[in-house]
Amino acid sequence: MHFFRNILHWLKELIIGEEQTNFRAMIMSVLFATLFWFFNAFNADHSYTFAMPIKLQYANGMNADTITRDIRFTVTGTGWKIAKEYLANQEKKLVFYKMPINQQQNYVIAGSLKNLLAQKIDSDLRITEIFTDTFFVNNNRNVRKLVKIVVDKDKVALAEGFRISGPIKVNPQQIFFEGSVEKINQLPDSIAVSIKEIGIRKSFDKLVSLSYLERPNLKAQQSVKVTFDVEEFLSKKVKFNIEKINFPEGYELPMEQAEIMCVFKAQMETNIDLTDFKVVADYSKFHIEDSTVTLQLERIPQGIEDAKVINPHTKIKIPKK
Repeated sequence: MHFFRNILHWLKELIIGEEQTNFRAMIMSVLFATLFWFFNAFNADHSYTFAMPIKLQYANGMNADTITRDIRFTVTGTGWKIAKEYLANQEKKLVFYKMPINQQQNYVIAGSLKNLLAQKIDSDLRITEIFTDTFFVNNNRNVRKLVKIVVDKDKVALAEGFRISGPIKVNPQQIFFEGSVEKINQLPDSIAVSIKEIGIRKSFDKLVSLSYLERPNLKAQQSVKVTFDVEEFLSKKVKFNIEKINFPEGYELPMEQAEIMCVFKAQMETNIDLTDFKVVADYSKFHIEDSTVTLQLERIPQGIEDAKVINPHTKIKIPKK
C-alpha cells in the first residue's frame, strides 16, 4: 500500500505540483520530436505500389475487347507526393490505352503503357516497375459497326454531255457491318459504293450490290438503293465584243471579240439569249510583269450553268514612245 501511495503522490505532483512545468516541457519535446521525424520522413524518397484499371481501345475509340484489367506498378518519390497520389487514386479512375488501328498482334506489352501511366500520376513521381508483363486481346469476338454509304459523283460513268442534277440519294444511308474486331476496326466511317453501269443517260433508280465489300469474318447488307436524276447539257462556243475600261489613249487589245464556252441544259436551248454576255477588259487590273489583262465575264445570260472565257489572258498593245 505504501508503494501505491507514493506512485499516486508522484502523479499528483507531476500534474498539479512543482513538477508540472517539467512534465509540460517533456510532452512538448516529444511532440516536436515526433513532428520533426514525420516531416523528415515525408521529405525523403519512398516507393509505393499502385493499381489502376485499364481498358484497351483502338485509336478510333472501339474497344479491343470487353475486359477491364488492373495494372500494378511501383512509383518512387517523396512521401508527400506519394500520399497525395494515394488519396487521389482512391476512386481508381479508368485509364484507356489507344492501340494503333492497324495493329496485327493480339497482345500489348505492359511496358508500352509506361508513358500513359506517367501522364496519369504526379509528374514528380517516377515509375520504377510495372508488374504485369503482357495483356492479351480477345479480338476474335464479333462486333458491329454502323458505316455511312455514299456515292462518288465524279466516278459515275455518264453518257457524254450528261450530268447529275440534284442530290444522290442512298437508302439506307447507313448499314451495319458485322465481323471480328480486327476486320471491323479496319473499316472507315464511310464507304463509297461503285456503280458498274456506264453511259448513263437517264434517271437512275436501282439496287447496288455491296457483296464486293464482304471479306472473311466480315458481313454486310447485300445492297442499297441508289437514286439520282440526270440531264443532258450542251456546250457551245460564242464570240462577243470586248468592252474596254480605263484604257489610256493609244493602248489597244489584239482582238475585238472574246470566245466564250458556255454550258446549259439541252431543254433550255431555245429559251437562252446567247447575246446577253458582257465581257470586260479593265486596264486598272493590268499585269505589268507580262503586259496582260484578264478578260472578265461580268454578265451571263439566265439559264447558263457554266461559262468561261477561252484564253482570258490578253496581251495589250502598248504604243511606242
